[in-house]
Amino acid sequence: MSSERTRPLALLSKAAKFALLGGIGVPVVFLGIWQAIEAFVSDVGTKLDAIIWLHEFQLMLWPFSIVLLGSPEDEMNLVFLLIAVAGNILLYGIIGSVIALGTR
Repeated sequence: MSSERTRPLALLSKAAKFALLGGIGVPVVFLGIWQAIEAFVSDVGTKLDAIIWLHEFQLMLWPFSIVLLGSPEDEMNLVFLLIAVAGNILLYGIIGSVIALGTR
């Protein structure tokens, strides 16, 4: 009887772990790609095409990154980045919890 009660909690904790990894991992990957484009692509046209593609794809997997579009280029940018990452973690956590509850 007690194992039946702990199973949903175990699923939720596993979903929360994957959500945390996804919620943090996706922004880190996109920020890494962004930095690589800035550092290694010298042709302006190619860089612009790559950045446009990155933004379109980024919004699908990191919807809270839209917060960064209006962010200033100073120390406040870190606050906007943290808000965007926290929102992504929350979104992935909700989706992971719903999936975990749906599979039990």
